Amino acid sequence: MLTLKRYSIHRIPTDEVPPEPENTKGKEAVSDYVQRLLGSLRKETSTRNYSFAKDRKPEARTFLLEMLGTGETEFLKAAQLLANRLHEKQLKVQKGTIDIQEGALLCAEVQDGEQLLMLLAKLDWVDYLSTTTWNREEGLPFDKNRLLKTCLCEMTAEGDSWNFDAISLYDSNSTISAFWWREFLELIELTNDATNSQRAYDAWQKLLVREVKRTSPADYHSLRSAVAFRFRNDPAYEHEKFVKDLLDNYQPSNPDLDLIKITKAARELPQRTDAPGKRFDSRFSIDAKACNIKIKPIRLTDGIDLVLREPLENLRSIIRAEKVRGVKGVFIVSEDGYSEVAGKSA
Repeated sequence: MLTLKRYSIHRIPTDEVPPEPENTKGKEAVSDYVQRLLGSLRKETSTRNYSFAKDRKPEARTFLLEMLGTGETEFLKAAQLLANRLHEKQLKVQKGTIDIQEGALLCAEVQDGEQLLMLLAKLDWVDYLSTTTWNREEGLPFDKNRLLKTCLCEMTAEGDSWNFDAISLYDSNSTISAFWWREFLELIELTNDATNSQRAYDAWQKLLVREVKRTSPADYHSLRSAVAFRFRNDPAYEHEKFVKDLLDNYQPSNPDLDLIKITKAARELPQRTDAPGKRFDSRFSIDAKACNIKIKPIRLTDGIDLVLREPLENLRSIIRAEKVRGVKGVFIVSEDGYSEVAGKSA
């Protein structure tokens, strides 16, 4: 059972006007709003884990701790300092080439059983037509797509102090904005694009070996090449989209291949293991160099290997198994190869 203990909402302007707290009324409605936000976040697969550096005392961490175990006045004072800090960092970023969207900062202290949660959420600030007053009004949207950025801290008490057990961030962009995690919150990454790319690519390769190779070598070669092609050519990785693009409409060469089982296993890849050195985030920018992509040759005969110099998105459209007048072989779509072997261009 979630219980909203304390909260504050500050509108964060994009100009020099300092943020001011919103005079909110109706804690019950705000509590419902926060619970719905947390419900969405806990289902979100694209969050990313961070931590505070142990050898420093970041300002954001200090403000978060000052909110806990104190009175309402101290909570609101610390929330104001966080809002001021976010405003300051946004103004600094805006002087460059990045546009920052105007929004509001929600700070909430939530009790979840024995677990204490601290939620920071930057929310879109929207205009809407009220069906109660029929006036144009402003406020925060329930639509999850208007959730710009969040930081969810899971806290436990140890004597008179608090520990950050886990810190997870969400961003509506394809990657977590550096100004949010590095400039504003002063966090350190537990994973980065290079480690995510390497771990995700390795996880996919092992899945195909485990679930596909023995049952259907043809499908293994096709899917292995498609995975390698995406990791070499796509700028960003979004796990659910990757699974859908690769498997949802895939037609196996071997009907015995259990595509439902494979797809289920693929969807579980990011969190399949609890080992910190193997888990990867569900969204990141792909670092192709970190993947160490190598396509092994396909053995044709004792003296001939089929070598792919680069991965192909649709291997089956270029290389096909054929049976001609009872003789089994491999057909490769290649005008250049045809000219070389046939000795003529047509």
